[in-house]
Amino acid sequence: MTATISRHFLLVLILVFCEPLSAQTTTEIAEDVGKSVVMIIVYDATGSAAAQGSGVFVTNDGRILTNAHVLEDAYSAEVISTIGTFDRVQVLYRDEKRDLALIRVPTGQSVPARFASDTDFKPGQRVIAIGNPLGLEKTVSDGLISGIRRTNDGVELIQTTVPISPGSSGGVLLNEYGLVIGITTSTFQGGRT
Repeated sequence: MTATISRHFLLVLILVFCEPLSAQTTTEIAEDVGKSVVMIIVYDATGSAAAQGSGVFVTNDGRILTNAHVLEDAYSAEVISTIGTFDRVQVLYRDEKRDLALIRVPTGQSVPARFASDTDFKPGQRVIAIGNPLGLEKTVSDGLISGIRRTNDGVELIQTTVPISPGSSGGVLLNEYGLVIGITTSTFQGGRT
């Protein structure tokens, strides 16, 4: 039974990744991927809003990829999306090293973003970010990949010229085809990653 599932899964992957892609305008990408981007508000034990970040639906059953630091010290959380607001948020996975977290909200209607299969990113490549900086929903910005950096513990980071602000953490970084190539995570003085 496992072999049959694997073959079907492989067939689906090949069909998905073999469809021809054409570059899209920033407007087209924003309209298409914007419905997959969510705002995450984190509350402390007193019920006060403690932090705000972004995330992206990765499945149609409510799974959301975000940054682990967005959920740091969270007592509870709320997800605001185009399909509704959810106050029941389940943390499925956290990876502090890569600053990633997978959460889930109770829905079967989420629209997942599509991920790039090619990870051969190059400096000069056009990229677009969508997030919720300072609570401003689905803000779109663009720029270029300015470098690929590897940390001492082996994590690969995409350095960009795309302006991002607090609240963009957990948002998406997209290529010119509107495919996710990264999750925006932090800003460094003199450069952006």
